[in-house]
Amino acid sequence: MPAYSKKQYWDERYSSCDSFDWYVVFEQLEPLLRPLLKDRNAAILILGCGNSRFSAQLYSAGYPNITNVDFSPVVIERMEAVHRDMEGMRWMVMDCTQLELPDASFDLAVDKGTTDAMLCGEGANRNVHQMFRHIQRLLKAGGHFVMVTYGKPDNRILHLRRRRLNWSVEHKTLPRLNPPSSSSSSGNSSSSSSVAGGSEYHVYIATKPDSRYCCIEEEEEDDSQDDQDLAEDEELALASAYCC
Repeated sequence: MPAYSKKQYWDERYSSCDSFDWYVVFEQLEPLLRPLLKDRNAAILILGCGNSRFSAQLYSAGYPNITNVDFSPVVIERMEAVHRDMEGMRWMVMDCTQLELPDASFDLAVDKGTTDAMLCGEGANRNVHQMFRHIQRLLKAGGHFVMVTYGKPDNRILHLRRRRLNWSVEHKTLPRLNPPSSSSSSGNSSSSSSVAGGSEYHVYIATKPDSRYCCIEEEEEDDSQDDQDLAEDEELALASAYCC
């Protein structure tokens, strides 16, 4: 399996790949996003943006306030140059487990495959939880986190329902437009069609409450029980992560 969680893998891939959309294209996801974007100036965060056309299409659909982050400087430099005419579009080199952005600054965060890539690496559960904690912090009250994944609820929902996230979670599915391929992806096609098995992708919409209920004791409580629960799911999470 390619080292999807490693920066070096993506730097090398992006050096020779023009455009690639993981899992679903904008046209598929747009009907799910529009009800969540009540304001045309909604602040949107794209996590692990890669070289997808998604951000540019979202911008063209009338949502210009987009911040794109990826830990590959190769792809950020390239995407910033390609989309330099899109005024206000931001491109930032940033690790999703260390999102150095202001609290409560986004209405919507979108992940298409980034969580799955992280689940292919060492310390997967803890890294995913670290990213989710940042997302929870960055979302405004009532904001939404949309995650597109190949993972079924059995091995993804626990990550989203950890106690300190305090999200309400809705699950939807989207059909695969392209059939599975027995060969590995060359990285030159416009959408991922080589994920093994299954006929649908899973979309999780996690919503931050309008006013978060908490107390000092809850804030000081560690995540040891959550870590223990998720440790039991480690093998399942790794086995169900996508491969190309």
